[in-house]
Amino acid sequence: MKPEDNLSKLLKQWRGIQPAADFEAKVWARIRAAEEVPSFFRQQILAAAASIILALGIGLGAGILRGGQAVEDVRLGTISGDYAKLVQGGAR
Repeated sequence: MKPEDNLSKLLKQWRGIQPAADFEAKVWARIRAAEEVPSFFRQQILAAAASIILALGIGLGAGILRGGQAVEDVRLGTISGDYAKLVQGGAR
């Protein structure tokens, strides 16, 4: 006799188990509850995203406004001034 035959015999003797009437509804309710993100975390995520967008906007705006500044207008002796002269091919 093969082990599969023993298993088949045991499975045939198994009595069916009837789940509770609301079993499926309870399972889906637990799944939905586990998937929900608490509103506290949702607010924190939105606040962080808004802060990042604001910082990028301010940085981009400042870069655009200062980007039109002529190299001659940049003060020498500052990092930005020295870099601007170096990029233009001037000596330090």
